Amino acid sequence: MNHALACWIITPQTLPLAQKIEQMLAQNPWKWASHSFANCAFFATKSLAKATSFSNLGQTFAEQYRTFAAHLFLGACGIAVRIVAPLLLHKSIDPPICVLDPQGQFVIPILSGHWGGGISLARHIASLLNATPVITTATDVLNKPALDLLLKKADLKILDWQNLAQMQTTLLEEDHLAVYDPHHVLKSRWLIPLPSPEHHSPYIHIDWRAEQKASHKLRVAIPCLCLGIGCKKNCDSTLIQMLFHTFCAQFGFCEEAFCCLATIDAKSQESAILTLAAYHALTLKFFPATKLASITTPNPSPLAGTIFGQPPFSVAEACALLAANDIFEQPTLLLPKVRMANCVTFAVATAKRYC
Repeated sequence: MNHALACWIITPQTLPLAQKIEQMLAQNPWKWASHSFANCAFFATKSLAKATSFSNLGQTFAEQYRTFAAHLFLGACGIAVRIVAPLLLHKSIDPPICVLDPQGQFVIPILSGHWGGGISLARHIASLLNATPVITTATDVLNKPALDLLLKKADLKILDWQNLAQMQTTLLEEDHLAVYDPHHVLKSRWLIPLPSPEHHSPYIHIDWRAEQKASHKLRVAIPCLCLGIGCKKNCDSTLIQMLFHTFCAQFGFCEEAFCCLATIDAKSQESAILTLAAYHALTLKFFPATKLASITTPNPSPLAGTIFGQPPFSVAEACALLAANDIFEQPTLLLPKVRMANCVTFAVATAKRYC
C-alpha cells in the first residue's frame, strides 16, 4: 500500500473536480492511522491530463485496489459497488472506498468505514469541498462509539472479527460493554472494567497473553512484545516458523501481540528471520555486536562474544531489550532467552507496565 488516494474519473466532466481535490488534499492531507495522505493518482476512461487511462474499469481497478490507501469514485455508487464486490476479502484488510457525486455535493463511504477509515476520509473530503458526508452506520447515526474504531485508535488488534458484530450490538442496545483489560490500555465511558473475566458474557478480553477462543468474548491483542532472536546460519524458514509457534504456545504468548523482531546486524540477510518477520508483519530491527555487548542481560554467552570479538553477551536478550527501548519507556525483559531445537534462541521484552 502506498500513501496515496486513487481517484477514479468515470466521466471526463469530473476531471476539474478531481483536480480540485488534488490541490486541496496537498494543502490539507487526510490523516489516518498515524499516516498522512496528501497525494492523488488519477485513473480515467479516456486520456486526460495526469490520469492513467484504462479501457476496462473492472480489470484496472482489480489490479490497483490493494496498492492504494483508499479509493474515491467520481460517479455513481452502483458502479463502485459492482466492480469492488468480487474483490472483497475482509473488513480488516479491504481498503476503504468513497463515492463523490459529479457535482461534488455528497461524499458517501461504502466500504471499510471504521477500521479502514472510509468515514474519516468521507468527512475530510466533504470538509475540503464544503460538501455533505452521507454516513449511515448505526454508531454514527446514534452517536455511539464504533467498537472497531475504538480499538484501532488504541493500536489494538482484533482477533475474533466474527464476534465483533455481537459486541457492537450489545453496546448499542445496553449503552455499555464489559471489558477485561488488566493493563488498562482502553478507556471509555462505554466500557465497564471486569476484575475477572470468569462467568461473564459477552465481554472484550484485552491482553498480550494467549486466550482461548469462545463465542461470548472478543479477544483483542496488545501489540507490545519485542522478540529478540538468534539463530544458526542458514536455518530452515519453515522450522523457525514452527518453533516460534511452539514457543508462543509453551509460554502463553499471543502471536499477534508481537510488534517487532530484532537480531544482530550480522543476521540482516538471514532468510529464515526475514521470512518470520514478513509472515507476522513485524518491524525488523538490527543491532551491531558492539551495542549488544554493552547491554547487561541475565545470560551472556561467551561463544557470542568470541564470534563477534566482544565480551560475552546474549544476542536474543540484548536485541529484545534494545528493541523495546526504542518503543517503550522502562523496557524490561519479560522472558530470558530460550533455546529451541538447538538452532534458534528467542527472548521477549516489553514495557514494565505490561509485566
